[in-house]
Amino acid sequence: MYRQDDVQFVGVLNAIRRGEQRPEHRALFSDCYTGRDVEVPGKPIKLRPKNDQAQEINEREMEAIPGPPTVTDSCVSRPSPEHLPR
Repeated sequence: MYRQDDVQFVGVLNAIRRGEQRPEHRALFSDCYTGRDVEVPGKPIKLRPKNDQAQEINEREMEAIPGPPTVTDSCVSRPSPEHLPR
């Protein structure tokens, strides 16, 4: 979750991953719920507590994309935590 800058959100996700959900965690997500059906382009994000669960979904979704893979160049704008000095 190194991409998340919201400390409170990361804390809630970590609590869910550890099975330590509390009412205030549910409240954080409930505050985002509008009660309206909203058309959103694409598929909703699926939160999973473990990397292997997320990886399984990612692989399944990638396999569903029609056509051959396309390779593109990329540029890293900031290093990931595992590349930062400790």
